[in-house]
Amino acid sequence: MKDRSKFHYLDVSGAPEQLQAVMAIGANTSRRGVAPNELERLFDHMLPGRAVVREADGRPIVRGTRLYISLSHADGVSALAVAPFPVGIDVECVDPELYVLEFDPDLFGKQDFRALETCDATSRRDHFYQLWTAKEAHLKLYGRNLLFDPLPIVSGAPNTSTTWIARPAGRYCVGVSWSSSIASDRSLRPAWNALVDQPGPQQRMGARRPS
Repeated sequence: MKDRSKFHYLDVSGAPEQLQAVMAIGANTSRRGVAPNELERLFDHMLPGRAVVREADGRPIVRGTRLYISLSHADGVSALAVAPFPVGIDVECVDPELYVLEFDPDLFGKQDFRALETCDATSRRDHFYQLWTAKEAHLKLYGRNLLFDPLPIVSGAPNTSTTWIARPAGRYCVGVSWSSSIASDRSLRPAWNALVDQPGPQQRMGARRPS
């Protein structure tokens, strides 16, 4: 992970080189996500002068480019993924008091829930967060949400990666998922930076961003 001011670039294992994921660290660790002005700086840093709109299926895309984005918030942080193909990201702040076996097996996925039940107590919580963020990120590829659309996603989903981030304010798990069929299309090159540099409308995005 590379530090650049308050932006922390994430190493997404196995992801195509065009996918960029970054986490912004907020000044107020008690709020969910970073403050609006800090979020503004994150978008300006990653997508200067770009407007974000939603496709018919709900997935956010950057107007004037073939770039897709996904945004997630947790206590004191926001995470953003950008790629020239559908992408999903989810960040969660680890609750050391969470009792994961209280979750509904039908919501979480019965196969994965059984795997959690067989884990030893010391690794169960970490395994839960890895699965949860991977599921949320995978669903975000399609503009869906685990809490309202409990698809039977199981562990080991392809093109999904999880990363642990330790900060003074807490420990975070970040899941990233991407579209395999589009990510393998070599016609998408030149890569991400070249796409960002294409001319586009100079429009501020502020409060109009997806949450």
